[in-house]
Amino acid sequence: MTLYRVFPYDAAAPPSQPGGALYTPRGVAGRIANPDLYHELYLSSSAAGATSEAFGRFDSWTQAMFVQGGRPFTLATYELPRQAAICDLDSAGRLLAYDLRPSEVVARDRKVTRAWAAQIHSSKKWIGIAWWSRYDSRWQSLALWNRKQLRLKLAPEILSMEHAAVQEAAALLPRRVEA
Repeated sequence: MTLYRVFPYDAAAPPSQPGGALYTPRGVAGRIANPDLYHELYLSSSAAGATSEAFGRFDSWTQAMFVQGGRPFTLATYELPRQAAICDLDSAGRLLAYDLRPSEVVARDRKVTRAWAAQIHSSKKWIGIAWWSRYDSRWQSLALWNRKQLRLKLAPEILSMEHAAVQEAAALLPRRVEA
């Protein structure tokens, strides 16, 4: 399956180091973060979905937001084998198996989401979790704690206001795009 991620890129960085396409930031306050158990990498099933997850919290989008700490934000494309053991929470059976309600999956309370993520991780069956994006339920958001099967498929593309993924996300959310 093809997956996407938006991140501040350093072309000189090795892939698994800060700024690299396979680097997993530590101390991220993400939805399923449990740093004592694992370090997760967040991805999306859609380029526009990855863009939305990265910038959706902003009402207005400007070119300036595509740079952080002197690094350009990029869109990286990855490949993960279809048979990879992902716990798909968009499946009613999975929700029942873990005694979860859909509202708990997308809860804004990080204590709730981190608790179910720790439970799923402790089962040792999965390399990560997938759930529907809060921005568009057609997109899957994923978090992998085991990235051994994940491969970079295409070199990261520098994002700009003209990038197709930015345009699609801005139109769907909708966001005000400023030149």
